Amino acid sequence: MSQGARKVTDEEIVEVFRQSTEPAMFAKEIADQTGYTRQGIANRLDELVGRGELRKKKSGRRSAVYWLPSDVGS
Repeated sequence: MSQGARKVTDEEIVEVFRQSTEPAMFAKEIADQTGYTRQGIANRLDELVGRGELRKKKSGRRSAVYWLPSDVGS
């Protein structure tokens, strides 16, 4: 699905984390579930991090893991 075809809401992105059995996820995993490109979703995830809705840790030169802070996931 192209990014222009459908806008994924912030709530839909956060819901992917809530539904996951994994404690943290890569942008590619979220992209695969939402139909966005990895870079497109990484930008959105970084916006959510900036607002405190997600946490992020770099795991290499070009990758990072994202997770819900404990006070947001419930």
